[in-house]
Amino acid sequence: MNARPVALLLGLLCSVAVAAVTGPPRPARAADATTATATATATTTTTTTTTTTTAPLTVDACVAIALKKSPRVRAARAEVARWAAQAGEVDALVSPSFEATSYLAPMYGGSDGLGLGGTYKRDLSQWGPYAHADARLVWPISTFGRHTAGKKAAAARTDVEREKLRQTEHEVRREVRELYGLRLFARSM
Repeated sequence: MNARPVALLLGLLCSVAVAAVTGPPRPARAADATTATATATATTTTTTTTTTTTAPLTVDACVAIALKKSPRVRAARAEVARWAAQAGEVDALVSPSFEATSYLAPMYGGSDGLGLGGTYKRDLSQWGPYAHADARLVWPISTFGRHTAGKKAAAARTDVEREKLRQTEHEVRREVRELYGLRLFARSM
């Protein structure tokens, strides 16, 4: 069997396996290309020429790439972060809050008696008697168990999402190892 078609088939199988686990490819940035070239190539120097060969990725390297780029893993990590933030919002139930309101109105006067149907005149040089100022500092004494229950519920949901993340990571690892095994099997033929 000719080695060239087998190498092309293996390269195609490996790229399909990585694409199946990590999703569609993103446009490469210059820094990504430099890093990928620096990590995936090995340079051998002889006295007359320099050749660059691509070293095969190990199964652990493939798993690390898949865990880093998998949309499923990123979505699960985002859910964990969301529920951890929700646990922080529960503490806002017992935090003090401050609000202030004030207003002041000018004096109005009617030129035709009581001003019913007549014209009003606004005098901005005189203010009042419509002045109001109000400030409140609210600090809940008790939430009747809502704070404790909310913290427990948010912590439990965060734990559930962490386990879902762990399960998703294990699924991705299993898929990558399975596809890597298929690559090795195809290579042995």
